Formats: sequence, structure tokens, C-alpha cells
Amino acid sequence: MSKKDKERSSLHEFGLDAVSSAVATAIARSVVAPFDRVKIISQVHYTSIVNGQNNLHYHPGILTTLNQIYREQGLRALWFGNFTNILRFVPSQAVMFGLNTFYLKLLLSNIKHKDNGWSHAALSLISGGLSGATTLCMFYPLLFCQTHLAAHVGPLVDREYTGLLDCIQKTVHTNGVRALYTGFAIAANGMVINKAIYFGAYYSFNKTILDHSNSLVSNEEKDAKLPFWIRFATAQVSTYLSQLFSYPLDTIGRVLIVQTAQEEKLYLNARDCFTKLWKSQGLSGLYRGMLPNMIRSSGSALILVLHDEFKWTLSKMGLFGGDIQDD
Repeated sequence: MSKKDKERSSLHEFGLDAVSSAVATAIARSVVAPFDRVKIISQVHYTSIVNGQNNLHYHPGILTTLNQIYREQGLRALWFGNFTNILRFVPSQAVMFGLNTFYLKLLLSNIKHKDNGWSHAALSLISGGLSGATTLCMFYPLLFCQTHLAAHVGPLVDREYTGLLDCIQKTVHTNGVRALYTGFAIAANGMVINKAIYFGAYYSFNKTILDHSNSLVSNEEKDAKLPFWIRFATAQVSTYLSQLFSYPLDTIGRVLIVQTAQEEKLYLNARDCFTKLWKSQGLSGLYRGMLPNMIRSSGSALILVLHDEFKWTLSKMGLFGGDIQDD
């Protein structure tokens, strides 16, 4: 294959990744949006002062939180902030999946033993981390705003921000453009860990299982991909692992974001936030909202599998340049 053909193939696959992940993300994120609100509320209202009051014992559980949001704000409020979340996730996931493929192929092109399982696994981790960090740089202000919008408790008339543009305008007017990147450093570290495991573990698990399965049968009986349920299972395990290791950093980042709207700052920086949370609440303070997060993580697992399904279907339809090239 010539250099030009390789470049065209990479561009076509980037297009496949972008379209497939965009559709998968829009569906999955909308389904689990209420649990995303519960997760953020649990994180910030157990660890800080929001809306001018200490909410340490506010919203003690998933069902109670959902019921309280419904009673105070209405059914639609369960999806409050979801538009901003979709606005962030659809393009960011499209870019992230495309970059993950690009980075992985770039890394694989520089090693001799591409079929080595350990090498492929290590490079999958690296490409996942790089794609996550790159994407976060581009879309962090939307994460900042989505956190503020989803964190509101109480009547809607008392909310700090009415929507995405209002959040951006008030934040920039009060604290400057840099405020939109509050908590970025700690979030970037968390994102690298999260996506390294998210992508790396998923594709490594699938490759290992598929290679082992195909090694037991003849060439005519070999499968090109694993069944949907196996890929969803590996996606769920990969997502759980990625959340387990990165969640404390996400909590710290969210708390720092929310306090930008407060006159009195409880935490000076990420280190100060970690120290105070650890001293006052221990490990549980860093994992507040983990249960609803595990439920909503099914959406992230679904994105991985649906992305592969859409990509496979589009390639078979001859869109974006034909069949998928094997990694």
C-alpha cells in the first residue's frame, strides 16, 4: 500500500470512528443522563457549600435524589445539563475515538512485533491516554458548564445559571476566561488514567479473547469479531476499572469547578481539596456518588460496543472508503 493510500485509509477510518461514536454517544448519554445528575450532586453537595449553604446531608441516596429533583424541579430536570453534556460528548467522543485509532496506528507503525499481545496492550493504554488528554483540552469549558448546570439543587428559579451561554457569560464576566479551565490540571490527570484503561483494557481484552478463540478453530471458522454480549461484558469491565482508578480525581475537579461560583472558597487548589476531603471524610469523601456513577457507566460501555457496531455496519455499506483495516 502506497503512502497516499495509507493516508486515505487513515482518513476514512477517522471518519468511520467519528460518525460511529457520535451516534453511539448521543444515544447512550441521553439514556443515563439522570444518573449523571445524581452522581454530580452527590460529589459536590457532600463535599462543599453550594447555593450558599452547606449541603452535607442533602440528597442521601439515588432514589431519594431522583425523587427530590422531580418534586422540586419537574421531570425534565432529570436531564438538566444533558444538552450541554451531549454538545460536549458527541464531538469530543467522535474526536477521541478517531484520535485513539490514529495514535494507536502511529505507535504500532514504530514497533517491529505488532502481534505481540503485551506490546499491543501497552500501546492501547498509551493511545487511549493521549486521545483523552487531547480531547479534554478542546472541550473542557463545556465540562465546566455541564457540572455547574447539573449540580443545582432546589427550585429552578434559584439556580445560578439558566443555561450554557449564561454560565459562560457570567463566569467570564466575574472571573475571566481562565476560570473556564478551573480544575483542568487534575481533570487532565484523571482523563489520562480513565481513557488509558477505558480504551486499552477494552481492545486488549477483545483481542486476547478473539485470538484465543480463533486459535482453536480452522481458518474457515475464524470470526472477524466477538459476539455483542462478550464485547459489552469486556466494555463494562473496562469502564468499571477506568472509573475505579480515576474517580477521586474527577471528584476533586468537580468540587473545584462548583466553588468558582462561590464568594468564599473552601479549597485553595487540588492538593488542598484532596487533603481536606481526606481528613474530614476519608476515602469515602473521594468516592461520593460512585454508585450512580457505576450505573451511568453502562452508557460508556454501550458507547464502546455501539461504536464498533456502527463502524462495522458503515464499513460494510461501503461508506468512508470501504472495509475497516485491521489494527
